[in-house]
Amino acid sequence: MEKKRNINYLSIIIFILIFILIFFLNVNTPFVADDFNNMFVEGNIRITNISQVISNQIYRYYNTNGRVIAHIIGGVILIFDKKIINVINSIGFCLLLYIVYRYTDLTDSYGEIKHKKHKNIINESKMKINIHNALFILLVFLLIWKFTPTFGQDFLWVIGAANYMWTNIILLSVLFIARKIAVLDKAIEKTSFLLFTIALSVIAGWTNENSVPAVLLILLYYIVKMYVDGNKNIISIVFIFFSMLSGFLIMVTAPGNFKRVQLFNEPDEIFLKYFLRLSKMNENFTEYFLILFLISLALIIIARIVHVGKSIETEVYFIAALVSFYAMIMAPTYPCRVMVITVLLFVISIVMNIAIISRINLKVSLAILILGILVFGYYFSQSYLEALKDSSEYLSRYNAREIIIKDNKNMGHIDEIEVPAITSNSPYTAAYNLEDSKYNKEDWINVTIARYYGVNSIVLRK
Repeated sequence: MEKKRNINYLSIIIFILIFILIFFLNVNTPFVADDFNNMFVEGNIRITNISQVISNQIYRYYNTNGRVIAHIIGGVILIFDKKIINVINSIGFCLLLYIVYRYTDLTDSYGEIKHKKHKNIINESKMKINIHNALFILLVFLLIWKFTPTFGQDFLWVIGAANYMWTNIILLSVLFIARKIAVLDKAIEKTSFLLFTIALSVIAGWTNENSVPAVLLILLYYIVKMYVDGNKNIISIVFIFFSMLSGFLIMVTAPGNFKRVQLFNEPDEIFLKYFLRLSKMNENFTEYFLILFLISLALIIIARIVHVGKSIETEVYFIAALVSFYAMIMAPTYPCRVMVITVLLFVISIVMNIAIISRINLKVSLAILILGILVFGYYFSQSYLEALKDSSEYLSRYNAREIIIKDNKNMGHIDEIEVPAITSNSPYTAAYNLEDSKYNKEDWINVTIARYYGVNSIVLRK
């Protein structure tokens, strides 16, 4: 007899609600900053197909930076109408949540949840486990909402989402495949899927400068673990590791990176330069991640106490989160949107530890989940409506500026159209801390906005 599939309707409802919440924010988010720039190839030609996107990124690889995969994703998405983009990115956000949640998967070696054999107790246990899993998803969402320093830039800004949401979807998906092999003992049986995974690993390595080193560290741990365990499937992880490393090297050695670094003014003395970078990074870590760091550390300790013999996997993810943050000391600039991978790895460590606790004592893990949801749910209840209000107000000002530009264009005035400044102080808006129109009509942002609307130039109103 075929086993009846357990459908977790509560989890489905939670994902639908999260989709709606993020969709409303996307609807109130217009194109900003680099979005305008990535809609065109060099000159005034609007990108309308994938071949134009790829040729544009080949040019940028040699002249701007090596993050080709992220900008190909962004360029392709920008071909679509904004209404479709709103749906695509809202689905992407839910997909990222689901991937992070799936890191709670454990094997029986972490300990079994003990249930009595009475039928009613078994049914009740399934219901409890479904609730438990749904609470995991909710906690993942609330932690990402609370601790992502620039939520709007990472998940609502089209180019930002391409760089920091979609790339991490690819990266964490490859890592999860590796985890299934190394931890969940599920080998890749089909050669075609192994080849697909290897190709995807190259793409994953070509995504982000600080995300990839952290993931490579985790993969290295899996290789060592499998070698010690004598796991014959180790070769698959080795292929994934070196494929990702090759993609990473292609990205960081791009000629455009060396041209771009010359645009930043830093001290020539190496020690002073890196000391200043590290000081600023430590300030940011304390401001944005100290609480998340302590929560993750506390749960590592609790999980170790309740299951002394467990592997060090969650500790490795904890260390990888730190690596992802401090890896950017090699870059001359470190915008807060880059830090999202640090959030994701800390959150993965947190939910993995709670999952380990659940295998020993379901009631304790439920208590931890509920406590976390109450605390961070309260913050969400206070901040979401404010975020929606800020996004809506920004969109209104954006639309008003658009009317000014279009009215001038319709009247034949296409030179030096004066527009008002549009800024946002909310980290839950895409425009937070991003550049907007300036007094100099030759500034890149003025040029790209003017090109988008088909006028010669715009200037910031005095």
